Amino acid sequence: MLENYKDVLNIEDVMEILSIGRSSAYKLVKQGELKTLRIGRQIRIPKPYMIDFLLANNYNDGSNMFCLSVTEKEVVKEHDRKCAS
Repeated sequence: MLENYKDVLNIEDVMEILSIGRSSAYKLVKQGELKTLRIGRQIRIPKPYMIDFLLANNYNDGSNMFCLSVTEKEVVKEHDRKCAS
């Protein structure tokens, strides 16, 4: 699922992965829902942080504002693959 992305993502990558707009992506960062690294004014998201975010969310259970288009199985598979290397 995330194999086509670099190991460190930017906001545009987050927007594409989650199919959300810029404002929603920055809202996730501002609210601390998506962990990030800051390099000067730039926001970077290591892939493991993105995977943790995806695993932590209950897909469309009404408690969050995002309906993700990935299956939990794909995310877990990607997470396990990264942890093994």
